[in-house]
Amino acid sequence: MRVPRAARSLLLALALCSGLSFAGRPPKEFNAPDELTPEQIAAQKQQALGGNLNGYDNVEEKVKPVPWMMIGITVILFAIFTPLGMKYFRETADEMAPGGKPVRGAPRKKAVAAAEVDGETRIKKM
Repeated sequence: MRVPRAARSLLLALALCSGLSFAGRPPKEFNAPDELTPEQIAAQKQQALGGNLNGYDNVEEKVKPVPWMMIGITVILFAIFTPLGMKYFRETADEMAPGGKPVRGAPRKKAVAAAEVDGETRIKKM
């Protein structure tokens, strides 16, 4: 999409003139923050760290129980569906192989013969 020349020149003029709005202002003075005394710094560090630097004395290790129900359900599902998946994979692989054998229960194609009688083609199922 092509931008019209007037819109492009207006955008360029706005970009160049936007800096001029700050040109007339004097820069603000920098005010340094108040200095903290060493006692105030130490008190803030102590407060930030929670008071105890070696807080490992009071830590209790929380042990999560092993999710036996989830493990059991997963094993049962794998025990049920793995043989089914293997069966269907083998059947599909046999069908797709060149000269593959027909699968049990699959519908068979019926033989069809075409005969021409009186100029018409008639199909006869065998």
